[in-house]
Amino acid sequence: MVQRYAVISTLVDLFSLNSDIDVKFIIANPSSYAYLTPERYNYNCGNCSCTVNDCNCDAMCSPPPYNELSKPRHDAAGTQHPCYVWNYNRWPYGIASFSDKKTGNYIPYALRDGVLGVERAFRFYNKLHVVYLVGQNDTCNDILPTCDDSCWKRDVWDNVTESLCYRNDMDTRCPAMLQGPFRRARGYQYMKYLETLYGKPTHHLYTINGIGHNASGMFGSKIGMRELFGSPKDDVFLPS
Repeated sequence: MVQRYAVISTLVDLFSLNSDIDVKFIIANPSSYAYLTPERYNYNCGNCSCTVNDCNCDAMCSPPPYNELSKPRHDAAGTQHPCYVWNYNRWPYGIASFSDKKTGNYIPYALRDGVLGVERAFRFYNKLHVVYLVGQNDTCNDILPTCDDSCWKRDVWDNVTESLCYRNDMDTRCPAMLQGPFRRARGYQYMKYLETLYGKPTHHLYTINGIGHNASGMFGSKIGMRELFGSPKDDVFLPS
């Protein structure tokens, strides 16, 4: 929710970019992101069988080659990405549908005051002060055939899911799977995407060591506390 709010925020108008007021968006372990263009990174999870609610893949996912940012497609040659659906780039996974005449979907808060939401989001998102936090061990996805070695739920039996790699209700629908196999990977891929999109490093991402999908662990960490309460004058940023 915080990342979507940042994408369509008008705070850049309320507080000038040269203002002494620092408005910071802190985003921790989201299940997916709102992309600003139709491109995604290509990666492979073997053969994936997908419905409108879920995907199941038969192989562990390989990391994407970051020189292969391209529009997902499904054609006679087969599925190029782990999962593809025609509406993968619509809100909230992308910004192509703030106003959709075909379906009648309309996102008024993204188009308020006559502002063209897509154009505005692309132009101003990189200028906002945005920090992303991802857990080192937030790598669980029980739709994959085996569990990642760093998954924080790897050795915990869950009586509800009967899974050794419980994903904590992570979104595994097609549009989300196009963004990466699990939350940590999705954060890394989104940061690389922004860098490619804007032609320079954009925003800041920190990996919180030893933490899975745990809000208190994320925000209670040294980095989390620093980003929440540290002085704007402190040298708080580390290399991404």
